[in-house]
Amino acid sequence: MMIRTALFLLVAQLLLSGCGTAPPVPSDRFYRLSTVQIPPPGGTARIETLAIHALRAESLYAERAMVFTDERNPRQLRQYHYHLWLYPPSQLVHDHLAASLSEAISITPAGQAKLALQGRILRFDRILGAERDHAAVTLELQLLEDGRPVFGKIYEAVEPTADDSFPGFVEAMERALSSIYADLLIQLGELRTGGASGSPRHAMRRP
Repeated sequence: MMIRTALFLLVAQLLLSGCGTAPPVPSDRFYRLSTVQIPPPGGTARIETLAIHALRAESLYAERAMVFTDERNPRQLRQYHYHLWLYPPSQLVHDHLAASLSEAISITPAGQAKLALQGRILRFDRILGAERDHAAVTLELQLLEDGRPVFGKIYEAVEPTADDSFPGFVEAMERALSSIYADLLIQLGELRTGGASGSPRHAMRRP
């Protein structure tokens, strides 16, 4: 009986010591985008009021987990387990777009403006490279006038990261989005110069 008790105590001690050496479970880390105001471009007409509809996103881009791919295997997409966006990319980019354009355009709720912007996220990735990582984003955006398509385009931007950290990736994503916003503002101004009403309808096209 004493031998059995001693063996039980020994096994219990080993189990407890094993639990004590188990590595801690990683904690989730959340990331948000900082707004960089995009000034109105010179030489183009200003759109006074614009509504921005909720953006669409499918598959992995509808989730908060950051998506990454390796430049050696660009067809494979994966998600980080513990690194997440503060909101799903559709909401994150919508809010970031509205805030970034607020200096150049008066942003109003959907349904309260003649002109509205709608779109979807086609890519929102971290590209892991042998020498340097990159942030890659692709947005399909369409301008509506009274609910009818006026202009549409697929915008793409890729920016290198300053280092291999996650904050470095987020900063590169901010630069990529800002590049798209600046291009969008120029084209919105050009359309406005020609007059949105009566201007020719533009088919969706790549940059």
